[in-house]
This record gives sequence, C-alpha cells and structure tokens, in this order.
Amino acid sequence: MPNGNAQIKFIGENYDFEGNLKDGRADGNGTLDNMAQKYKFTGDWANSKPKTGTLTLANDANISNIEFQDFAKKLAVINYRDGRRYEGKF
Repeated sequence: MPNGNAQIKFIGENYDFEGNLKDGRADGNGTLDNMAQKYKFTGDWANSKPKTGTLTLANDANISNIEFQDFAKKLAVINYRDGRRYEGKF
C-alpha cells in the first residue's frame, strides 16, 4: 500500500486527489478535485474521509464555499456569493 505524498488520477470518475496517503488512503493534508461535478475539497483527511477543510463549489449560483470545522459532527460555515454566512450544523 502506498504511503507518503502522492497524486492520483481517477480517469473514469474524472477527479484527482493530491496529498498524503497512509496505507493507500487519504490521510493528512490533501485536495480532491472533481472536474465532472465542479467542486474541490482541500483539507485534512483521515482514512479517506474529510475531517476539516474547505469545499469550493464552482457551479453553485448561491454558495461560494463551505468551511468544514468538523465534518463528522456536520459543523460548518457556509459562505454565500452575496456575502451572507451561515454557521452551525448542516
């Protein structure tokens, strides 16, 4: 299983992951870039699941990005394109 910094391309699913791997899974800092659905998550991962970080939505008319403070507890700040913010559970 790969360990350390890596760049992985998932051709069929049209997304890339660049960051740290532990036993072949995303662990530590990393970025998942989904070109098909036009979003990018940059943050901290554990066992290939996001912990904290920022989800940037390229095609959403209302939401600019979501800052996850604790993904497992669903705590986040949602930043809207018009300047509004929502902070709490999603």
